[in-house]
Amino acid sequence: MEKEVMSSINSQSCLMDMDIFLVYLKKFATDIVYSGLVDLVENIMKALLTKYESILDHSLLMWTVGFFLGFSQQQDLDLERIKEILNMDLFGFLVYEGVKSCEALVVRCQEHRSCAVEKHRLHLVVCTLNQMFRTILACNKMPSVSDYLHSLQKYLSQMSDLRNLFVLLIRCHMSCEQSQTYLSDLVQTNHVLMLMIEEWLAAGLIHENSHFNLLSHVNQFASNKMMAKYGSLLELEDGGGGGGGGIHRETLPMAVLTMMYHVAGSCQRHDTLIQLPILKVFSEIWMENAVREQSKICNKSSPASASLYENEFKDLIEFVLKIFISDAEKVDESFADKLFANVDSPSNQETSSLDSMNTDSGLSSKDLCEEEQVLILSWIAELSDAEGTLDAARVISRRLHNMGIDQSTGQIRKYLEDNGYVQEVQLADPVEAPEAAMAASPDNNEVSSSGDGAVSCDEESESGDQAGRVLRELSALPEGEDLTAFLVAKVKGEGHVSHLLWLQKQLLEAAYVQLGLKDSSYRCHVEEPVARFYAIQHKAIPLVPWSEDLEQALASPYFLFLQKALGLYTACDNPGIKYTRIPQYLSPTVLVDMAQSLGPIDSLPVKFDVSTLKREDPEMEGTTDMDRMGPAQAGQPMGDNSGSSTSGGSVPAGKAPTGTGTGGGDYHWLQMVQALNQATSVSHNSPASPCPSTFC
Repeated sequence: MEKEVMSSINSQSCLMDMDIFLVYLKKFATDIVYSGLVDLVENIMKALLTKYESILDHSLLMWTVGFFLGFSQQQDLDLERIKEILNMDLFGFLVYEGVKSCEALVVRCQEHRSCAVEKHRLHLVVCTLNQMFRTILACNKMPSVSDYLHSLQKYLSQMSDLRNLFVLLIRCHMSCEQSQTYLSDLVQTNHVLMLMIEEWLAAGLIHENSHFNLLSHVNQFASNKMMAKYGSLLELEDGGGGGGGGIHRETLPMAVLTMMYHVAGSCQRHDTLIQLPILKVFSEIWMENAVREQSKICNKSSPASASLYENEFKDLIEFVLKIFISDAEKVDESFADKLFANVDSPSNQETSSLDSMNTDSGLSSKDLCEEEQVLILSWIAELSDAEGTLDAARVISRRLHNMGIDQSTGQIRKYLEDNGYVQEVQLADPVEAPEAAMAASPDNNEVSSSGDGAVSCDEESESGDQAGRVLRELSALPEGEDLTAFLVAKVKGEGHVSHLLWLQKQLLEAAYVQLGLKDSSYRCHVEEPVARFYAIQHKAIPLVPWSEDLEQALASPYFLFLQKALGLYTACDNPGIKYTRIPQYLSPTVLVDMAQSLGPIDSLPVKFDVSTLKREDPEMEGTTDMDRMGPAQAGQPMGDNSGSSTSGGSVPAGKAPTGTGTGGGDYHWLQMVQALNQATSVSHNSPASPCPSTFC
């Protein structure tokens, strides 16, 4: 029959040719879905967790799931036969893949290496999760799969890494590297997840003892930088530059405005919306609605379809505009700084890219306009006492940036010297020389003006000074004093109590995951995917700073030294990582002891019986805390990010090497000093490399 059909095709039956071709393709895809899709996805995922992951294309898994789920919905296939493809392992693996790719992207960008693979992989992770979320929402009421999906969502609601992943990816979006299409898909996927979380709360799937609070979760988006990214999408949508190939472009304004509505209302952080791009779009929406209302009154046009302004977001837009008008009447320099901060529109990005291409000896050829020269003249009097040209240029560059004018420190310094405002002087401090070179380099200017949370040289120098002061303070401690207890008290004094609790939870989660790998009977609660999938591969488990607040806390000097005192791997141990890591050889008992050294754990949601664990772990009896510490305390370098053993030799998973006896403390202290010196040397003695950046 097939031969007869194919032989009857001739050159004049193009439409019939296409129809026949599509029928065969649909039949072929349907056979794959029904006969082997679940096994195919499972086998690909298992292969990506083996030593062969480096030679496999990770995008194959995401593409397979996303394509065939979309095809199944389009063709109304029976989901009951493939429902097992929606499982906790797949959701968890995608979260793990997202965190891993996000860290790799940041590291490769800092090293000025190609990151095309990581960008593509991140976009596929987002699109695949979006397709899986929408499949659940579309089939949630189907009798044949409702019980299975209800059980799946019950467990998904307990996976905090899933919802925190989108906080991380949105705040780490780099406009200079990643497209606005990716950001819009990311925001819309997060919007779909938020809708699902609301349904979980309404259905009682998230219980009170889960310690989850929706308002606290939304508060992680209530920052100037996060809202600046949302505002850039509004500006893009308003300008009609959304492009094609994305996820449901018509729902983008709804996703953006819904988050802004909750940030300004529930979180009471309307101040984060007082930004130029957001106010510009809000005012245009308000003006369009005013014209529409006037046209209706005058009967000059037929009633148009209801706009977003006329629906639930009318109060939001009017409220933000009234707040802006009220604050604008006050003469306050801080208001102007806040208004022009985080200006990150697509047009500004394009202008910055063009300016960075026109360089002359490392400086842009763009001259200062008359307005900029007047501003510099008004500021130069108060800056006349500056120690050198570089200091004055930095202050002026920062003030211009706060007003929405992008001029690098090198450009300002050259202008001041050419016009005789400040005499060119030789810097007395040799540490500032590489900073001056970095400030004048076009690469550093591009990174610092991108608006994605890069750390300036001033901030880096200040951080180094703080670390030096903390190190001197620790050196003055009397012999025998508990270093961990001292650092814990200092961290609490800085207001990081909640972040200490978070660190305790991560240590306990790592212990629970390792227990589950040793004995499956321990697995009675949902495991967090980041800890689980790193532990499965015997890799060090990263402590992912999901929010800006958490990242800033972990980067504080006292907290950094606390992480080193606990024996955790930091970026100083391995420049190829971004997140601090829990060594893979630490046993569950050691991890519990670490958590208890930070404070009591009785009130924390521990997923296993701590007392039973200690009774059943005889190998830890008779050992001290120093004996249970690993090579991080012995001055040995950390292994590579692939989870291989340290250079000191092979370390079995779950068992720490023996310590160095009474001299362990000296090695520990020496290792901390070496790590600080290494970080200082990298930041101050490498003028050819750009200033280290932290993306927020």
